[in-house]
Amino acid sequence: MTRYIKIQKGEHQNAGYQLSRTMEFAAGDISVPIVFDELGHIVASMTIGFQKNDLADTIELVALQSLKPDSNAYVMPNGRWLAGYVPSYYRAFPFALLPGEGLGELFLSVDRSVFKETCEEGDVAFFEEDQLNPKLEQISAFLVECLKGRQRTLKLCKQLQSHGLIVEWPIPLAGLGENEKEVLSGFYRIDSDKLKQLSESVLLELNQSGALKLAYAQELSASRIDRLFSMYQMKQKMLDSQSGAEPDLEQLFDNDDEMLSF
Repeated sequence: MTRYIKIQKGEHQNAGYQLSRTMEFAAGDISVPIVFDELGHIVASMTIGFQKNDLADTIELVALQSLKPDSNAYVMPNGRWLAGYVPSYYRAFPFALLPGEGLGELFLSVDRSVFKETCEEGDVAFFEEDQLNPKLEQISAFLVECLKGRQRTLKLCKQLQSHGLIVEWPIPLAGLGENEKEVLSGFYRIDSDKLKQLSESVLLELNQSGALKLAYAQELSASRIDRLFSMYQMKQKMLDSQSGAEPDLEQLFDNDDEMLSF
């Protein structure tokens, strides 16, 4: 069964979705796809890396959110999101654009987990007076921009890859009390040494496309991995103690409040 349902006027005139204010849907995500245009926000509070998308046979840009599967350190047990900026991939939830049968045809679709065949009090209807809900019109336009951003970002990742700048990034997990040799695999980073050795012509090419900015952003954000360790450890202590108390955000984010805004 597919995760998403295509919203169609003829079938879903009285249907809608259950509005959720929490980020529980992302609680199990070890990483989240991000796009070039949100780098400035992401680098302030998250670690950036690359992952292989085997289905699309591509390397994509992601933000790391955990050091263990099924445990997003940025989502608290109550569903609260810790970092100030929410990645665009999550802000679109529970909606996505799915391809239709025609070339270039896209359908606004909703996650099956929140779909309501008949709207009840508190739900949001898909249609108002035979027209798509204005809120959904805005979401659809946002998803189109996200899709464009993703396409551009994939091209930049491919450009970096073509110059041999993306290499494996095994992240040691010894700081979590695990086996000293255990690592988190499946992520990639920029090869700093190779980046320094590029010719002026290649650097100019990467600079003009924006790929150089992406490479530098990944390098800069790599130091945030220590913060991810701290967040993971704090969350585990919360779960073990079942106290429900949230971590000290000032300690985690270095008192940099202005960096924690949209």
